[in-house]
Amino acid sequence: MLTKSVACVTAALALAWAPSAQATRDFAAAQRVTKGAGVTVALLSSGVGWVDGIGDSFKGEHDLLRRTKDPLRRTKQEDGDPAPAASEGTAAPGGPFAGRDPAKVTGTRLAALLTAPTGLVPDANVLSVRVEPDPQDFADPEAMAAWRAADLPGERYLEAIRWAVDHGAGVIVLDSVFPAPDERLREAVGYALDANAVLVTPVRPGQDPRYPAGLPGVLGVAPLGDDGRPVYEARNHAVVLSAPGHPRDLPAPDGSTGAADPGLAAAAQVGAAAAMLQSRFPGITSAQAGQALTATARRPHGAAWKDSADFAYDTAIGFGQVNPAGALIEAERIMSAPAGQAGVPEETVFGGGPPPAPVAAGHDGPLLYGSAALLGAGALLLAGVVLLLRRHSRAGGQGAEVQK
Repeated sequence: MLTKSVACVTAALALAWAPSAQATRDFAAAQRVTKGAGVTVALLSSGVGWVDGIGDSFKGEHDLLRRTKDPLRRTKQEDGDPAPAASEGTAAPGGPFAGRDPAKVTGTRLAALLTAPTGLVPDANVLSVRVEPDPQDFADPEAMAAWRAADLPGERYLEAIRWAVDHGAGVIVLDSVFPAPDERLREAVGYALDANAVLVTPVRPGQDPRYPAGLPGVLGVAPLGDDGRPVYEARNHAVVLSAPGHPRDLPAPDGSTGAADPGLAAAAQVGAAAAMLQSRFPGITSAQAGQALTATARRPHGAAWKDSADFAYDTAIGFGQVNPAGALIEAERIMSAPAGQAGVPEETVFGGGPPPAPVAAGHDGPLLYGSAALLGAGALLLAGVVLLLRRHSRAGGQGAEVQK
């Protein structure tokens, strides 16, 4: 029933390929099945403020940024004399955040993209973990640059991942800020995957890779422009999927509207697709969700890669543009298949487990044995010819001797 419903809607809406238009059609088709009810999406960003339409879906915020001491301000704690930590939700003393209400522009726009009445998953819940400031949180660009140069965000993100999982997040959208995949990051990612949370992060441009993009189990996303080309002129094997990076104008608490960060907007769309899978199939694992999303991603001409003759993984767009309608169909196949018959074992796809043992290639028995028989007959024939020649040679030699 699900397959027929989604397939009919998708076919009816199949028009010329364009990333944003195609994504709109695919999400519209998927919304006929689910709008994300029962799933919580955690946004590890700049915080979520109040705007019309997302109040009912907002389930609270954990402000790790205000609780963290300002890295530009030396404290007694750094000098060896312990100082009390700032309490949750109150500004740390001094620094650029003192006396300022956070703007919460980026996080709010992402939340609106997901759960506003016209959002991608309007029935889902949003959980906010504030780990990054917005540019509006600083007095001037110089203050922001100085703060970022001294900031070490890793501790906040490690705590944020675990906090989001402990508070019921099924999908976690976060940025990649770690310069190296250290053991603590791997443990935090593993903690989320063990809870079957889907982690989604943008893959940023640049020569130096940033993590957790690229870690097993994490869906790295590349944003696409209106022309279908990647927004970032960079290729990276951490890219698993892609999505439009320039969605429609989105609201912010200050009353402004604008586009969200391209990378985070693309990651949020993949997160929305994952939330749809979890809503429709509550028992789906993070590995199975990743399998369904990658197996049905669309190539630039619009077809799912598994139905595309020119399929090839591309380091610019990964397996292709996320396709929630197709992923729902694929997830139904995966979830209904007998154990061991749903495709590649989940622990070898996005779980980072060992690869399966090599399987010997099969052979065509009649062809193999028939070829062997022909080779044997040919060998016997060749041996017979050689024997006749040798006999003829001996006979010729004896005749020459008689003639002498």
